[in-house]
Amino acid sequence: EYGAGVFAHDEVKSIIKQRREFEYSLKGYQREKMDYIRYIQFEMNLEVLRLCRMKQLNVTSTGKISQWAGIKHIHTLFRRSVHRFPGDIRMWLQYIHFCLMAGSFIQ
Repeated sequence: EYGAGVFAHDEVKSIIKQRREFEYSLKGYQREKMDYIRYIQFEMNLEVLRLCRMKQLNVTSTGKISQWAGIKHIHTLFRRSVHRFPGDIRMWLQYIHFCLMAGSFIQ
């Protein structure tokens, strides 16, 4: 989708920079639950923006990696967060809610 004009070159650079900063925060020893929550929220907002822009531009992505890559990345972030904080019921419930909203029933 990046090549299809959904995001401008400068936007892609900004997205990469933000993702890199989030990943650095999750690799450190002082990782906090809020680090995971902020990163997940960023990716969810990015996915919503991507879908809105695709709709505005009338771009279809049937069968393309970008159709499911964002959702898969959010799943990965949730799995990392519940692995790091297994006793956090609220995080588990947010993950379950995301799975239901995304239509992801099998992992």
